[in-house]
Amino acid sequence: MKYGEQEILDFDINAKENYWDNNHPKNYTIDIELPEFMCKCPRSGYPDFATIKLSYCPDEYVIELKALKLYINSFMNRKSLMVPMSFLRVTEKHETKMDKRG
Repeated sequence: MKYGEQEILDFDINAKENYWDNNHPKNYTIDIELPEFMCKCPRSGYPDFATIKLSYCPDEYVIELKALKLYINSFMNRKSLMVPMSFLRVTEKHETKMDKRG
């Protein structure tokens, strides 16, 4: 197994190192575009691809970009329909919904 594959398998989105304290409590927005989202179709097993556009206003914490990318890559081998994937729950503690927009 390659080191990147192992890192994705071992990844824990709830680990504290994946969030930074927000030292800039001003009102601002973070925009992230992740063009490499992939999951498998549960019916056919074929891969489904999508681009995720995330826009959020951080409160106490800011998510670390590498952590978000590892989380998104953890769906690569999961079987899921795209419609339910429109709203991903990123963490138990800090819920962020990724809204699928045409």
